[in-house]
Amino acid sequence: MMYLITATRSRASAPDPILDVVGARFRVILIALPDLEANPPWEGSSTLWDIEPDRLPVVVFMTDELSRADDVARRLRESGASVAVVTGWDGDEFCGVHGAEYVHSDCGVCGTEICRRCQLESGGRALCPKHHTALTRRRRRLRVRQLFSLFLFAVFLFKVGDRVLADQRVALDPPVEVGVFQFVPPGLAQHPLVRGMNQTQVQGRRPAGLLAIKEWYDAEYRRYTGSNREYLELKLQGPWFTETAPPALAAPEDGPLALMWRSVNYSRYWRTLARSRGVDPETFAARLYVVYERAGDDVASHSRGSEKGRVAVVHISLDEENPTYAAITLAHELGHVLGATDKYEPDTFHSAYPEGYVEPYVRPLYPQRYAELMAVDRPLNHNVEAEVRAFDRVRVGHRTAAEMRWISEAQADYFYQQEGTDPLDRLAADIEPE
Repeated sequence: MMYLITATRSRASAPDPILDVVGARFRVILIALPDLEANPPWEGSSTLWDIEPDRLPVVVFMTDELSRADDVARRLRESGASVAVVTGWDGDEFCGVHGAEYVHSDCGVCGTEICRRCQLESGGRALCPKHHTALTRRRRRLRVRQLFSLFLFAVFLFKVGDRVLADQRVALDPPVEVGVFQFVPPGLAQHPLVRGMNQTQVQGRRPAGLLAIKEWYDAEYRRYTGSNREYLELKLQGPWFTETAPPALAAPEDGPLALMWRSVNYSRYWRTLARSRGVDPETFAARLYVVYERAGDDVASHSRGSEKGRVAVVHISLDEENPTYAAITLAHELGHVLGATDKYEPDTFHSAYPEGYVEPYVRPLYPQRYAELMAVDRPLNHNVEAEVRAFDRVRVGHRTAAEMRWISEAQADYFYQQEGTDPLDRLAADIEPE
């Protein structure tokens, strides 16, 4: 059976398309290939069977005479092929790739007329098959280059980054030179907390503020190692009177690469800010950026310290009346820079037993005499803690000392597993009724 399909465009009159074919063009469209074993190709048609099935339907013959189109269609049908004859009028254009489809638009690159099927196969873009293929290949090559660049960067972090970190750890042998860079909002140069943090040591009196950090770390290092060697060497820079506006460290939609990029920009911001004041932070083994803020919520919770970068950014509220407590906050973040981890429970922020307790085996267990540096507060009972107001109430616990490489991990393990007793069993036995 031969299919006669006529164009559906409206005309002033609607003559019979078979009888009135003036201006018509007839296309024979191959819809399906024959079974070549059962129906050998008719003479002169063998090249038609070289067409790939996924290219069908395709125009195989075009003429202005209906009888010639009928003859070609008949012979194809006798060979077992499925065909259709399509009538098109002057002005009707068919796609050069998909012969059964009318032209819909032009390729946005070369202007070639394309059909809706071309656009669909190009992912909705107005591209001919040639330029769609070229774009796909170009994007594939770009993706390969990107993945290769990421691979090289990962190798860099693994090989070079580990070496840099190892060099930094060597550089932290005492005395550890720590640069302290202070930024204060303009107009607050004489604020009591700023003056208290930067007061110089008076002969015959113990240091306060930032200088108390050095004295305390030196004493704790000596308590664990027995060495009289100076442990910290603080280099106070500033205070500089300027507003700070660092970039955000993270966003909810960030992936690993975005987080890494934000971290790089965040560190670069503080480094550039210090250099604009004539000081190069990279000359110090460790760096503390201290940001004094006018007021607000618990600004200290925004502080961050990192061992890998040997850097910490510490936020201090100017509403804090006690310079020593502000200095303890700095000492805690400096602990992170030196390799220590937090010793409080993430959900309650209470000191984690036993490593967040300085004296986990005393009886009675509560109240604890000291706060562990990396737990910050002093346990009064199993669910109540108090802020410390003086360095005399703060100690470095055994696990923290091991993380800062003052003692070995084996020594810390021995302390928390005395006589084979499970520390949590001792905690349960020592908790006092409320």
